[in-house]
Amino acid sequence: MIPKYSITGIKDLISEIGVSEEFLSSDLILTSHGLKRNAINYLKIEEKVKNKLYDVSENNLDLKAIVDELEIMDSLKIVIDISLLDRRRIADIFIELTKLSTKYRCKISIVYLLAKYSPPSGLPVSNHSVKPVSSFFSGWANQPGLPIMTVVGLGYERDKAIGAIEYLESSRSFLFLPKSSEEEYFDVVLATNSEIVSSTDENHKINYRVESPVEALLSIDSLLEANKNKYKIVLLPFGPKIFYAMNLLASIVHSEVSVWHVSGEEEDGDSSQDREVASVIGFKFEMMVTN
Repeated sequence: MIPKYSITGIKDLISEIGVSEEFLSSDLILTSHGLKRNAINYLKIEEKVKNKLYDVSENNLDLKAIVDELEIMDSLKIVIDISLLDRRRIADIFIELTKLSTKYRCKISIVYLLAKYSPPSGLPVSNHSVKPVSSFFSGWANQPGLPIMTVVGLGYERDKAIGAIEYLESSRSFLFLPKSSEEEYFDVVLATNSEIVSSTDENHKINYRVESPVEALLSIDSLLEANKNKYKIVLLPFGPKIFYAMNLLASIVHSEVSVWHVSGEEEDGDSSQDREVASVIGFKFEMMVTN
């Protein structure tokens, strides 16, 4: 039987004070140490939380072993700074969180430091492979033979989105376009993805605010709920990593839906550099297994 995950208490983290409080009240903090895009350093709270910090950027990830040492009883609070984590590691963490939710009521906060605008390199990166992020996020079809629908987040990744859609032979596509306080980013995303943007129906284009992740997550959830019985849905979450995290969470709730990875996503580095920070954003939720 496929587990059913209950996701409740979804809220935006709306201020630096609110984000700091999440770190200070947590049992465990997962991060990748950086000089600039590191929430602990940026918020100047390292001395207060250093006994909770765990760098997961290069270590083998065994959250169960870490949590066992904490001697938690029933409720576990974890904060994850995804700013400098690569996408595969973020997916690994979400898988580990689902395992922990079979034992604990997991209170999870996802923190992301939005970087100040920096232009893309402009260099094309080939799609060497297009496949599910992992077997966990590969989804399953309740009706074999359904046509494919793609839900695509756009970012700096030039030509990657349209290449992946063509590879999947998608019958229908929805585009999520990132708007934020860094207004130049949106303009460049449109220019970088001009071919797919111009060929997509206007009612299949959805602008979302990077600083309002819950609103975007609810839009994704509504789209999946309305279409998952008519299509095999594939999520292609290019763009900011917080949008990628939203898609992983949506796929956990809608287990029929898959999340795909395109090789080379990290090669440009534009969305992953340890750059100056524009703002601290995030969202939190609780996860439990209900069966």
